[in-house]
Amino acid sequence: MSISKVVKVVLGMVVVAMLAAILFTQGSIPYTQNKKEAGFCKNCHEMNPNVFTWQISSHNRVGCLKCHTDIELTDFTYKHWRGFFETPIVAKSFISNATCTKCHSEARIITPSQNNIVPHQLHMAKGVDCIDCHSSITHYNVSEKLIAQKVSDVSAFGERDAKKYRTNKAVPMGTCLVCHNGAKASNQCKACHRDTPKTTPAVSAMLKGVTKS
Repeated sequence: MSISKVVKVVLGMVVVAMLAAILFTQGSIPYTQNKKEAGFCKNCHEMNPNVFTWQISSHNRVGCLKCHTDIELTDFTYKHWRGFFETPIVAKSFISNATCTKCHSEARIITPSQNNIVPHQLHMAKGVDCIDCHSSITHYNVSEKLIAQKVSDVSAFGERDAKKYRTNKAVPMGTCLVCHNGAKASNQCKACHRDTPKTTPAVSAMLKGVTKS
C-alpha cells in the first residue's frame, strides 16, 4: 500500500472517530447519559426498530451500552458510514448473566402478578442464562420478526410500529416448556405455580404431546 493510501486511511479513521464524538455529544437526546446513548443509536435510521422498541419497554431508563457492553461507537459509526450492515440490525453479542445481575437480583423466587414460582438462583445453577427466558424483554425480538416478514427497509419505522410488536412482559409458557417437558424438568403445574391454574384450551394445546413427569 502506498504512503498516500495509508494517509487517506488514517485520515478516514480520524474523521470517523470525530464524527462519532460529535453525534454522541451533539446529535443525541439531552439530559441523561442513558438517553444520550439511545440518541446516538437513533442517528442511524437502520437502528429505528431497536431504538423505538427500547423507548416503549420497561428498560427505557437503561442506556444501550449498559447491556450491549461490547459495542465500540467508532466501529459502529464506521460500519454505518461504509454501509457494512444489513437491515434489520440483529445483535450478535451475548448478554451475560453478570450484566443482568448488576440491576436484577438473582435471589428472586416469586413473581406475584403471574402466580409463578421462579427460583432464579436454581435456574442459573442449572446453566440457564437470563436471555434464555428474557430475550424479548426490551426489543421484543423485533429484528427477528421483521426478517421473518421479509422487511428490510426500516427507515420509516416509528413508535407506532414498535407498539405492534410489543408483547406481554411475562415469559411465554411455551418458553418454559422447552425445559419443563417432563424429561429435562417437571411439567407439573405445581412445580411453577403457587395456585394451580385452570387449564384453558390454549394451555392444553401447549401441553399436548409433552411427556408427563
